Amino acid sequence: MSYMNAINQHFQNESVARLHPGTICIVNFGVEWQFRGEFWKTRPAIVLFETPDGANKITVTVVPMTTKEDPERGPTSVLIRRTPHNRLMRDGIAVAHHLRAVTGHQIVRPIGRIDARTFAEVQAAVARSVGLPFLFQTSDRHYAN
Repeated sequence: MSYMNAINQHFQNESVARLHPGTICIVNFGVEWQFRGEFWKTRPAIVLFETPDGANKITVTVVPMTTKEDPERGPTSVLIRRTPHNRLMRDGIAVAHHLRAVTGHQIVRPIGRIDARTFAEVQAAVARSVGLPFLFQTSDRHYAN
């Protein structure tokens, strides 16, 4: 059984009711892109911005994840260790320089959450990737465990 089939089978009854910052979702990024290095297929991603009303039919900004090992990840990637709380099947890497806006119907389902410290690391990586190191300095009050 493939990784994504296992996730889909295990979490088939999960709801996509609320997508808070730090939520890990399975996202359908579509078919292979024409441009080399773009993320595609169905994979985990971390919600960066909360949807305004929690509905799954609006745009959500996410940081895609990969399980591909890269010893020279750089400052815009964050290692996300598998924990019972985030419900990942294995360790992954959040790749902030591939930040994406996706429509709500691309979100297959939420699977878990990362802790506040890890979310702050992801925010810092996103800020570095867009050249705005001050971007998330006051956002801790918006994160709720």
